[in-house]
Amino acid sequence: MTYKQLLKQTIANLQDRELESSVRFLLLAYCQQANIDLYADYDLEVDVSIIDKFHQAVVKLCDNQPLGYILGYETFYGYDFVVNESVFIPRNETEELVNEILMILDESPDQLTGLDIGTGSGVIAITLNKEKPSLAMYACDISQTALNLAIENANKLSASVAFVLSDLFEKIPGNKKFDFIVCNPPYIKNDELLSSSVVDFEPHTALFGGKDGLDFYRKILSQAKDYLEPNSFLAFEIGYDQAAAVIAIVKENFVDAEIELKQDINGKDRMIFVFNNWR
Repeated sequence: MTYKQLLKQTIANLQDRELESSVRFLLLAYCQQANIDLYADYDLEVDVSIIDKFHQAVVKLCDNQPLGYILGYETFYGYDFVVNESVFIPRNETEELVNEILMILDESPDQLTGLDIGTGSGVIAITLNKEKPSLAMYACDISQTALNLAIENANKLSASVAFVLSDLFEKIPGNKKFDFIVCNPPYIKNDELLSSSVVDFEPHTALFGGKDGLDFYRKILSQAKDYLEPNSFLAFEIGYDQAAAVIAIVKENFVDAEIELKQDINGKDRMIFVFNNWR
């Protein structure tokens, strides 16, 4: 059987045609791992090391398992991060958040310190440090399993991030001040219906943010002032329909701050920046 025949046969047997692009990506990924050029070798016999792995992966895919968990990695901002069921799979929207932060930092002095709250696999903190190595990045998470994975990713990508096992600010030293704090918190309402590929496989602690999805914004914003430099900012990812509610929480805690709402590439409200005498 050739690679072309394997792909054609697998796609023909799919009950859900929406999985076709993921099936193609799976075969391409496994070929790349085996140093095989899928397109150049399209009409050659399939390497035996790939067939079983590919078939097992397609079964998982049809069972709604996320592609990142099947492959064991997710690409974020051009970097490959190891992921597993202990962490939330990073999304494109979070790449946009990181990009906005980097644009802000490009206009600022080099020696800055940042904190990533609820770091998960470490994608935000690690990417910021990789793109701006002068940053002193700290990252915390309540899960030791998640932190172990974040540390693995930092080592793999040669990033310099200080990781702390902490429930939000709980274990962050009270005398430690940051120039910025970033967080992509769990912001889904507890009773919101999600696809099975999300709710059945991704960690619920990284998904759900209370009855209205706003619990973590309240907790972080009520404590953040004690950990911020006088001239600083906060950056949050939000749900597309949460802008007004999150802004109201910001105003309760940062009365004089400048608030900036930004949309994602699809035009949905997705990011809120709180500038605390920053500019």
